[in-house]
Amino acid sequence: MSSTILMVIVLVVMWLVVLVPMFVRRHEDPSEARPRERIATAVRVLARRPQTSVPTAVAAPAEPVAAPRSAAFRAEAHRRMLRRRRRTLAFLVGIAATGTAAAPTVSGWLWPVAGTGAALFAGYVIWLRQQVRRQQARWQRRTAVFSRTTPSHPAG
Repeated sequence: MSSTILMVIVLVVMWLVVLVPMFVRRHEDPSEARPRERIATAVRVLARRPQTSVPTAVAAPAEPVAAPRSAAFRAEAHRRMLRRRRRTLAFLVGIAATGTAAAPTVSGWLWPVAGTGAALFAGYVIWLRQQVRRQQARWQRRTAVFSRTTPSHPAG
């Protein structure tokens, strides 16, 4: 393999390593960034207000709770996120499968394409699994916060 081809392959791999995560982050659900901005604004506004005495029995939640959104908005955002993830997975599987099928028949220089596609696919699957774990932890924290703040009604 000539050094020019090797350099092009290295540049393509580096380009993919940098741009794929940037592309995924840029297309993340924008609704997750909005509550953080609102919370930051609310904290700044509250910091400017004069301090008032707060009863010690009232405990603030450990994590700020975002304003509730309509179920339809959340469902649509979730569907868009799942479609985007499926497209990305299909694209990465396509690269790996095409490279693997074409390498023995067309040219041996396609093996790095197949390997890169497989590595990107594996990395994306690992990243998706981490996202699922983060989402589950977020749901558990919210459930814990809501269960502490929701008044319990006596039965009967």
